[in-house]
Amino acid sequence: KHSGSFAAKNTDYKQIQAENIDIPATIRESGNYIIPFTKDELRLKKYNNKKHAAILFVVDSSFSQGAKERLSFAKGVVMAMLSKAYSDRDRVGMVVFGDKKAQQILPFTKSVDFAAAKMTELKAKGNTPLSMGIRLAVNTMENDRRKYPEDMHIIVLLTDGKSNYDTLAGKNTKLVVNAAEQ
Repeated sequence: KHSGSFAAKNTDYKQIQAENIDIPATIRESGNYIIPFTKDELRLKKYNNKKHAAILFVVDSSFSQGAKERLSFAKGVVMAMLSKAYSDRDRVGMVVFGDKKAQQILPFTKSVDFAAAKMTELKAKGNTPLSMGIRLAVNTMENDRRKYPEDMHIIVLLTDGKSNYDTLAGKNTKLVVNAAEQ
């Protein structure tokens, strides 16, 4: 999709391809419909080079999230953001953590329907391995960054911030801070 046009005055005309010529703008500039146009009248398409985003939702699905309907709220937020991401042609993925594990339930995709199905399956249960979720999110994002270095990479963490489980030894608070620093 192009966002306008520009004068082709200082362009090497041997390099111009027909599909890059903005015909309506060239006709407006020349004031006539007679071809050929002069070099000063020729207009080329100017393209948007929009950077796409890779958005990774990291969702707390522990029991504490379901107790106060926080998980329902988080699902609503994710669905609203998915719709926006779809219209912008961004990719989304999802990591959930709860019930003593963290897992990527949605690989990066542009499909809102696929992501919505994964969100409806999400149930609140078990302990809160917050640092495990953050570590998995960081690894997932680093892997994607290697494949798509030109994309903007965003992690959206939805949690109450409480952590009460990890497979690594140490204080939960310290483990969460260490994971977040990554």
